[in-house]
Amino acid sequence: MIDGEMNLSLGGQKISLDRAQQRICYVSHAHSDHAGAMKSKEKLIFASKETAALARRQIVPPFFDDGLHVSLHNSGHILGSTQLKAEHDGRVFVYTGDFMLSDGLTTIGE
Repeated sequence: MIDGEMNLSLGGQKISLDRAQQRICYVSHAHSDHAGAMKSKEKLIFASKETAALARRQIVPPFFDDGLHVSLHNSGHILGSTQLKAEHDGRVFVYTGDFMLSDGLTTIGE
């Protein structure tokens, strides 16, 4: 499901996780060590609206087909930080770049 380059392969899709290697890129939050894909206008970015705003990037979320369901959930790290949950054919994959176990000044748990 995930290779050594942080690319998730699930449901016929390849999603780069906090990197800019694939056409579809998930950005967990707006810290520079996670948001490199935001620099490329050719990438389809999957991120929270807060992360996009902090990175000063308008995003058009990618369309996932073939029964792949992808959702974002608060990770509590910084404003807009999320973890990705991908589900396909009974398999579930969850990824987060960084997280906190308690609420911070700019985050509120789900």
